[in-house]
Amino acid sequence: KDGWHSREVADRNASVSWQWTRKNATILFRNPKQDAVLYLDLDNPGGVFNDPQRVSVSVNGTRLEEFTLTPKQPTLRTIALSAA
Repeated sequence: KDGWHSREVADRNASVSWQWTRKNATILFRNPKQDAVLYLDLDNPGGVFNDPQRVSVSVNGTRLEEFTLTPKQPTLRTIALSAA
């Protein structure tokens, strides 16, 4: 929704893409009106940003999860979302 830079695509594989966020970013999904799981495939490739990054995931102002993203350690996070 907002807080995202333009999508980038890998030089050698157009099926691989990513987007950088600004300090705060918002993403919007339709509510499936049932319990769901949010999968976040995250990476901090290092380079310019060699410090660990704090990530906070919230829904309607309620923090669901907070964690540190370590440079050069791709991470897949799963976050349970209740229908409520």
